[in-house]
Amino acid sequence: MGLDRRRPEYRAVEVLLAGEAEGLQFTLNHVADQARVEGGGVVTDIALDRAVESLRCPDRERALVRLAFFLWDGSYPVDAQDLELLNRADRERFLAALANHLGLPWVAPKPQAPEWRKESEEFLARQRDSFKDLPEHLKDVAEGLTATGAAILQQGFDPATRRLLTGEMMATLSEAGIDPKRPTNRAEANAMTAYCFGSGLLEDLRVKGRALGAREVRSLMANAAPRVAAWLRVREAAMRHGPQAWWAWVNAYGKLHCQGWAKR
Repeated sequence: MGLDRRRPEYRAVEVLLAGEAEGLQFTLNHVADQARVEGGGVVTDIALDRAVESLRCPDRERALVRLAFFLWDGSYPVDAQDLELLNRADRERFLAALANHLGLPWVAPKPQAPEWRKESEEFLARQRDSFKDLPEHLKDVAEGLTATGAAILQQGFDPATRRLLTGEMMATLSEAGIDPKRPTNRAEANAMTAYCFGSGLLEDLRVKGRALGAREVRSLMANAAPRVAAWLRVREAAMRHGPQAWWAWVNAYGKLHCQGWAKR
């Protein structure tokens, strides 16, 4: 059982996990690999159960992971208790994913605006108000930053991109003072590295005290790649409003996560 994103079965998995935390979408291969090792080269249901249970996540997310394996090849059973753990939006996605898996037509309900979007829109509105008192030479940069945030919301970017629109990040941009100076290449690399590898699979492996083998390194790179793409998407959105908007974004992220790192 290998979860190859190029295979058509993965589309059903993507439908099921759409909108979930990005880590959940990139742990499936890691879980399958762990189960394969425990099963002596064969992914058994018992080994898969143990691997899923070892995940550091809520019961609802474990249920989604188990359902993803069911959609993958049909060999992993659906447990009624897993379905009971899902909320209404989860069940609608599961029905859509199942229809996709079976090749059946499905008319998905109109999606409701997720809670993160409402919170981010409210934060952007407050941020615009706080920018009114900025010095004149920073107002164009501030407008570029809020426009970048609005573009992320409007285009419905994936969870990886939305992590760059957290309240903590936006508060750093507004309250700590906008820094539109161009960062050094090393400073930008620091920020990008912190974003792409922080709070992901690397942290899980560190907590478990596991040495990195070839399989873990491949999983680590696969886990980080979507965040690299997310970083580049936000860079493109910010650069439409001039390089200073992007520089301010990078400097804010570096201030949050790269204190004490080498700058050159």
